[in-house]
Amino acid sequence: MKQFRHVHISVSDGFFDAIEATGTGLAIYRSHNPIWERDEYYLIHLASGSRLLADFVVTLTKAGKWLRANKDLTDWTQLEDCLKPRRDLEKKVRLARLDIPAEEYTVYEDCL
Repeated sequence: MKQFRHVHISVSDGFFDAIEATGTGLAIYRSHNPIWERDEYYLIHLASGSRLLADFVVTLTKAGKWLRANKDLTDWTQLEDCLKPRRDLEKKVRLARLDIPAEEYTVYEDCL
């Protein structure tokens, strides 16, 4: 069984390619930033086709770690409206990008 697969995500002006973590409701999207001459990797909520945050990481390996750290926080296969009441999710997703262990989240919550 594959853990990841390439998917096309529809948006209003076409589609983009992403790497889905099968069954999680999340994907990794790569965008190239020509100004900084680097790739930037974002987490995508598949049900809405939107980024979880404007935050990004700069390697696919870090993006994979970031996705794995967030995949069990909630049922990401839900529609975006079902996730909005979970105000804690944004902080947890942001802290996971910084590679802060879950048991230390409360120490940093006031910083965000």
